[in-house]
Amino acid sequence: MRILTPLLLCTALSVPALAEVPAPTGATILTLAGAIPEGNRGPSTEDDITVLGRMGLSFETGVALDAAMLAALPEVEITTMMPDDETPATFAGPRLSAVMEMAGAAGRSAFPTALDGYQVEIPWEMTETYEPILATHLDGVPLGIGDLGPIIVIFPVVDDPEMSEIFVSLQVWATFFIDVE
Repeated sequence: MRILTPLLLCTALSVPALAEVPAPTGATILTLAGAIPEGNRGPSTEDDITVLGRMGLSFETGVALDAAMLAALPEVEITTMMPDDETPATFAGPRLSAVMEMAGAAGRSAFPTALDGYQVEIPWEMTETYEPILATHLDGVPLGIGDLGPIIVIFPVVDDPEMSEIFVSLQVWATFFIDVE
């Protein structure tokens, strides 16, 4: 037990705490809230004169991320075709799982929300199995608001037509908020 106690203490001290996310220095393009242990931004209420408030997205604490914070995560590229378009497009951005882990939300369901209110549920099991990304770039160009951005959820190409249809329904364009449950 004498050896085990210092070993456990050293191990505990060497593991970074979850959700030690610094405040963004640039404009926030993604906010996560809900079942997260800590955040880097304060509450949002329905009375706030913000898109979050007007959409009824209330929370006590959230994790606000800017483009640089997302770019600091490992980037993944997925080449796919958008619905009703036969032109291949290469999307790039961090894995949804990496963003969830950064926010201390690993193992939980993500509910990405678009600027128009469209929202879907992506269970953690699906996030781990299929590794969708939060694309911030299309063919090397940042996604803008009014196009598909600031972020679009993209799943990899699969050979299963039924699963491909599901993935299309989970492609949340203009994602700006993720509720975590």
